[in-house]
Amino acid sequence: MEYTAATRAAQALLAEHKARARFTSLGPPEAPATISDAYDIQEKHVSLLRMPQGGGAGHNVGRALPARQAFR
Repeated sequence: MEYTAATRAAQALLAEHKARARFTSLGPPEAPATISDAYDIQEKHVSLLRMPQGGGAGHNVGRALPARQAFR
């Protein structure tokens, strides 16, 4: 996934997190197309979470693909 696209997606997730909004799947154009894209977004999201705190933080974005969404 292109760096800026992954960053935009991570920023969208961070905005939802800060607003304490209920998690929703990312829609176009931020939605990851592959598992690799989902990991890129997750890496950037964790990086953004760590910035203000400087410590460990993270969330698993997961279930990016329909096959994973069906898994319970």
